[in-house]
Amino acid sequence: MKKNDVVLLVFYIILTIAMTGYVIQDKINATEDQIQIYSDGKVVKSIEWPAENQKFKVSSTLGFIVVEIENNQVRVLDSNCRDRICVHTKAINQGGEMIVCLPNKMYVEIKKKNTSKSELDALSQ
Repeated sequence: MKKNDVVLLVFYIILTIAMTGYVIQDKINATEDQIQIYSDGKVVKSIEWPAENQKFKVSSTLGFIVVEIENNQVRVLDSNCRDRICVHTKAINQGGEMIVCLPNKMYVEIKKKNTSKSELDALSQ
């Protein structure tokens, strides 16, 4: 192995440890189950989960998304982005799932404080 290979390997190991720590810290900081809507990396709306059926619009400097909560599922109904991938994304209802609108730099995430074993998929068990 060359010196540059070792440096790159150490960098990837440190990056992996840092990212794992961030995910664990984010899980520890969750005080309750929530739906969080982010715009430009900042939480702009937080709703206790599970939530009552509702629709609301979240705007940013780049655009907007319309979020619908219905039957314990969250989805994006409308967006002003060009390709509207977020609108065509399936509804989410499990902790850790996200709907992302890259052109508007917005995303919706369900955060759960504790994930029970029944909510884990086959890969994470």
